[in-house]
Order: sequence, then C-alpha cells, then structure tokens
Amino acid sequence: MTDARPRGAPGGSPALLAAALVVFVLVTADVLAGGPLSRLDREVSQWARSTGLPGRGWRRPWQRELDQAVNFGDRQVAGLIVVVALGWICWRARTLLPLVRLAGLCGVTAAVVSALKVGIARGAPAGVQNDHPFRSYPSGHTVTAVVLWGLLAAVVAEHPRRGVSREVARVLGWLAPLLTVTGMVLRDYHWLSDLLGGVMLGVVLVQAERLALRHWRRARASAGPAGTRAPPAAAGDPGTGAARVAAAGAGRRGRARPG
Repeated sequence: MTDARPRGAPGGSPALLAAALVVFVLVTADVLAGGPLSRLDREVSQWARSTGLPGRGWRRPWQRELDQAVNFGDRQVAGLIVVVALGWICWRARTLLPLVRLAGLCGVTAAVVSALKVGIARGAPAGVQNDHPFRSYPSGHTVTAVVLWGLLAAVVAEHPRRGVSREVARVLGWLAPLLTVTGMVLRDYHWLSDLLGGVMLGVVLVQAERLALRHWRRARASAGPAGTRAPPAAAGDPGTGAARVAAAGAGRRGRARPG
C-alpha cells in the first residue's frame, strides 16, 4: 500500500518517537528520584546566576535579547505567528486541515503539560521571581516551541509554493527551540532537566501527530472517493477477464456456419 501523504510531507518516525519517549521517561524518573541530572541542574543554575544575567530590569547586556529569545516558545507570540502563517497556507491551498491540526495538537499539548506540571509539582530555580507557585517540570515554553515550529515546518513542506518559505520554516523548526532553551538557561528560569524533558516531550507529540495523520490519510485512500471499498467481483461476473473471454468464445461459435 502506498503512502497517501503529499510529496515531501514528513510522515513521522516511529523510531524517533520511541527514542524520545524513552529519554523523556528516564529524565522524568531522574527528576522524581533526585538523580544525577538534578545535581547537574543545580550546577548549571549556579553558573547562570554567576553571569549576572538573571533578574529583572535588563540592567546588564543581553538581558533584553534573552527575554526576546524565550518568546519563540511563548504561546501568545509564537502562537500568533504560526496561526497567521498556517491561515495563509489554508487560504492559498483551499483547506482547513493545517488549522485543524494546530488546534488538536495544541489542545493535547496543553493538557499533557498541565497534568505533568501539577502531578510532579517541581519547584523552580532561583531565577524565577513570581508571587504564585511555579511548577517547573517540564518546560512549557520548550514544549510549545518544539510543537508549534515543528508543525509549521511540516505543513509548509506539504504545501510548497504557498507563500511561506520552506527553508525558513525548516530552520525555525530547530532554531526556535534552541533559542528558547538558551534563553531559559541563561535567565535561570528553568532547570536544565526541565528543558531536556520539554524537548523530548515536544518531539513525542509532534511525531505522534504526524503518524496519526499518516494513518488517517492511508485509511481515506484505502476507502476510496466514495468512502467505501468496492466489493470484489464474483467468479462468474461478466466483468472479470475470464468471463469476458468465455463470452467472446461462445459468440464466435454461435456465428460459425454449419459444416
């Protein structure tokens, strides 16, 4: 059976999904047990505070730029950019599927991240200055960056020449999460393991969405345009090749002259 996805469309990788899921489970277990990654978290946080970059007021060089970098994983900023880009593609391609994919993936992402944050209830590093309780694991900004920009790159690959550069979308697919992680570390806003867990969770969600979409497209292609598979022809059906040959031979015998 052939793959029904458009040419050039990323179809999802079961191996990548499984590998990312294994790493995410291991990181989560380490966070819960206070293992080696947790000790590394404290060392990285202390180093970040030694730079003087964490804190409010943009009193040091690069503070403003670092705050802007984490916006690549902000739901309002990155979400607005991706919605506009996907909306333009939908209008050019005369389809609503990219926006439907975005809505479904964002809903699942928000539910999974919220459940993990509440369930694990990990405290934030010292760089977080918030009057409300902050649940740190996994990093929602990082998951958002991987999911939103990864989806945009996949949709643009499926709809080339629709007004959005495939090369730019592909670069943003990995550069936006990288900038988000860098800004979070240097601002001491998340533990390093929060960010690693967020990247892995984002990859799991993106790959799962692509695999589900590929399965849905194959099912539609198998069903045919009418939505149902055509019934197989019976052995004596005149429409089959053998029946047509037999009918033609009988006709020739009927037209033959008597000896």
